[in-house]
Amino acid sequence: MNGGLGLNSDFFISAMADGSAGGAFWNLMERGGPVMWPLLICSLLVVAVVLERSIVFLSCAVAGWCARSRIEALFDALTRGDVDIVIENGTRAGLVGHFLSEGLKLRKSGISEGLEEAGQQILERLRRGLPVLDTLVTLTPMLGILGTVTGIINSFQLMGTAEGVQGIEAVSSGIAEALITTAAGLVVSMTALVPFNIFKNLHVRWSRKLERAARRCELACPKEDNVAA
Repeated sequence: MNGGLGLNSDFFISAMADGSAGGAFWNLMERGGPVMWPLLICSLLVVAVVLERSIVFLSCAVAGWCARSRIEALFDALTRGDVDIVIENGTRAGLVGHFLSEGLKLRKSGISEGLEEAGQQILERLRRGLPVLDTLVTLTPMLGILGTVTGIINSFQLMGTAEGVQGIEAVSSGIAEALITTAAGLVVSMTALVPFNIFKNLHVRWSRKLERAARRCELACPKEDNVAA
């Protein structure tokens, strides 16, 4: 039975013998049918977004850890009333320092409003790519189900045109297409789901960290800078 579906270990061994791991991959792509190609594109998108967001969040974390003393110095400068120093040096103090610098630049309409606007801009940049992962988590299983449906349709069509051993092989080929696309869709979806939840959690953490920095900034700023200019 497993041999008929072409999903057992013998299939992978023979494919790898004929053309190494690449041969096994292209055999799967061929046996999975046309739905495998959009699934392949989705998998490449997942890899690209995950790598790019990983670099962004990792660089933000490292920069923030290295700039801890600089951030404290910025709050000390705010307490002394040296707002211009914070604006100038904030861009070299990680994400929180950049947030303070941009927020204070926008303080003409009120420091709370300026910090809120700066925070929204930063969080929007951190969120970039997450809607793509969210979409792929939902889309790829649906593509897998579509491949299942097309594979079963092909099986029934071939059932009426082929007889005997050829009919059994034709039907098993359609069933294999259905199973391969379903498995591929689930794999891509799960691959996107785990980093999506991690990035979402990191986004929430940065949001809370910026909120705490905004409160400290409002308390440390001189009274005259807390009102609209």
